[in-house]
Amino acid sequence: MKIKRLEISGFKSFADRVTLDFQQGITGVVGPNGCGKSIVFAFYPGQLVALFAGSGAEAAEIIKIGIITMRFVAFYCLFDAANVVISSILAAVGETSWLARTFFICTCVFMVLLWGVDLFMPDLILEWALATAFVFITAVLWFFRFKKGVWRQQQVLRQS
Repeated sequence: MKIKRLEISGFKSFADRVTLDFQQGITGVVGPNGCGKSIVFAFYPGQLVALFAGSGAEAAEIIKIGIITMRFVAFYCLFDAANVVISSILAAVGETSWLARTFFICTCVFMVLLWGVDLFMPDLILEWALATAFVFITAVLWFFRFKKGVWRQQQVLRQS
């Protein structure tokens, strides 16, 4: 499909009519949640990054770094979705205090590591690796907490 022009009115933050003209065209990856958009970013990042890299001398380096970054983004999204699902289940069964404490500790460790990387050896790839590791580790922690079954002994509703 080719989109040459988009008019938006009354949608989210577009109260007034706004027209966007795409003289050179536009590329987008759209679809409902869970349909596999992240898989495109994980397995075909080169083609997507090449659309925006241009043709100058630095295009090859942009594509190389873009491919790595897009893969981190794809896996980050996958692990973050697992985080949302599992933490929602744990919260629904009364594990909110444990979730809050554990998330706070994990976030503090992540922020200190990120600060250290940013201060001593700034590197976009390393920062994305840390962010991806953060969501992966928290998803694993939530999963093992769920499998341990501590929530089975908790009384969520109390009789009056």
